[in-house]
Amino acid sequence: MAENSNTFAGTHEVQECLAGESEASLAVYRSSCEKKPGHEGFIPVKSFTLDHLPAKHRDEDLYKLTRAIADLTVRVAVEYTSLARPELDPLTKVPYPSHNTRGASSLRTGTGMVFNVDMYSEGMEELDDKKYRTCPCPECDHSASPSKVWWEIKVMTARHVVFDDSEARQSRCRLWFDED
Repeated sequence: MAENSNTFAGTHEVQECLAGESEASLAVYRSSCEKKPGHEGFIPVKSFTLDHLPAKHRDEDLYKLTRAIADLTVRVAVEYTSLARPELDPLTKVPYPSHNTRGASSLRTGTGMVFNVDMYSEGMEELDDKKYRTCPCPECDHSASPSKVWWEIKVMTARHVVFDDSEARQSRCRLWFDED
């Protein structure tokens, strides 16, 4: 974790990789996680059952909700730190997470949650107000035959994970990241 991350007020967590490290390094970080001793009871999502809930909360609907929320959780990998990140949190005046790597291309990961999914296709009435008539992804943008059907998935995360648009443009999200 970043030197200043433990002093930032509020609940926040990110995994910062050292310069030049990639996502492959995350397995190493997982095994040396400072919180790991407290993770003795960690249950992988695919193994989670109704019986893992406390006895007084063993309700099928609560179990289904928990599994659904897990399926909507994403790992956010950010490969750039914005020059606009403040040095100090404006409210608490403590060091702001990742300020020390402003302007750098370094990997940091956190989590987010899918909060909206829309499907688009050529000819849809909703596209009248949209800029795009075909898929706007970089691959389709440079293709002679761009897809005429595409999905827009919106992810919400904390500001200390993705601070602004410059960081968002250099971020990727991965669903079902709890498995290799």
